[in-house]
Amino acid sequence: MVPLDTPPDDTPPIPATTGDGPAITTGGGPGSLARDGLVPISTRDELTRLTGPEDAFARLDPRAEVRGWADGHAVAIIRTAGRRPPSLFVWGAKVGPLLDALTDRLPTLGIAGISVPRDHLHALTRRFTVLGGGDWDWMWTTRVTVPDPDLTLVDLDDTRDAAEIAALAAENPRFEGYPGTGTSESWIGWRDDGGHLIACGATQRLPSGVAHLGGILVASRWRGRGLGTAVSAALTARAVATDGVCTLGMYADNDAARSVYKRLGYVVDKAWASRTVDLR
Repeated sequence: MVPLDTPPDDTPPIPATTGDGPAITTGGGPGSLARDGLVPISTRDELTRLTGPEDAFARLDPRAEVRGWADGHAVAIIRTAGRRPPSLFVWGAKVGPLLDALTDRLPTLGIAGISVPRDHLHALTRRFTVLGGGDWDWMWTTRVTVPDPDLTLVDLDDTRDAAEIAALAAENPRFEGYPGTGTSESWIGWRDDGGHLIACGATQRLPSGVAHLGGILVASRWRGRGLGTAVSAALTARAVATDGVCTLGMYADNDAARSVYKRLGYVVDKAWASRTVDLR
C-alpha cells in the first residue's frame, strides 16, 4: 500500500482520540518529566491513560509492564511479539519530534526496527535509512459470527500435525503459524474427503496474553470456497468466548483476507508501516 500524503511534522497536533493519530495528554499524567522533555512509560495502564480508552492497540496489545516514552504529541514503546525481534512502535498526532528525542538512545535499545502509522511513514524515512520492511494492519473484534455449519472443522495438534501444517504452508512464504514450536495454540482445520489438510489456522497470544489469530491458510486450489472464513470465524468465536475479544495482524496488501475479516466484524485500529532501519 502506498503511504498517504500527509502534512509535515510541524503542523499542529490534531485533537483526535482514535485511529493512528491520538492526541497524547501528558499534563497531570503518570511519570515525571525527564530532562529530555519525555515522560517515561513503565506500565500498560500508564500508556492507556496517555492515549485514551479508545486506543484498542494500547489497551490490548502490550504487556502489563512496558518500556516507553511520551512527549505530548506521541507515544513510543518497545514491543516484542511472538518470534519477532524487539521493535519500537511510535504513534500519535506527530511522531517526528519523539523520534528526534529518542534518536541518540535508539542504538542502545536492542531494537531491530521502527513501526509508525502508515500516514506518518514520511517522518521515519526523513530521519533514517530504511533497509526493508512492510505494511500491516492490527485489527480487533468482539463480535461472534457462526461458522458455516456445512463445513466440518477438526481440531489439530501443534506437535502431532506440525509436519502436515508445514507442508500446507510451503506454498505461502508469508505464513506465520510456526507449527511445532508452541507459538500457536488451538489449531483447527478442514480436510477433504481424502483426509488431506486443505485449510488451517490457530490462536496465538499477544504480549498481553490476549488472543491473536495466526497461521490462517487455505490451499491455493481451494480458495474462494469460504474455508478461510470458516476457520477464522471458528477461531474468533472461541477467542471471544474465553477472552471477550480477538485480534489479528494482516498484511496490508491482502485484499482477500481484508474482505473476510471485515465480514467477521474486525476493524483496523492501527495501520502500521514497519521498517528495518540503519541505527548506526
